[in-house]
Amino acid sequence: MSSARFPLTLDQLCDIQARCLDDADVRALLWEIKRLQGQLVQVYNELGVRSEFDALFARDLARAVRAQLGREPAVADDVSR
Repeated sequence: MSSARFPLTLDQLCDIQARCLDDADVRALLWEIKRLQGQLVQVYNELGVRSEFDALFARDLARAVRAQLGREPAVADDVSR
């Protein structure tokens, strides 16, 4: 079996949810995956807002992304180590 991992599709996540409806831990993990996917989509959409990617926009975007991601538990945990 290959050790390569691929991102789960929405259909795969829905299948996992359907198989594990009674498992609160699985539901919590699926919710966290959905939340993090939302963060990625938001950053992706922000990048597409402008057709011209200038230095001022890049600076502002970097600040906004750092501020948003700085509130993520994974970032806070990493910084505190």
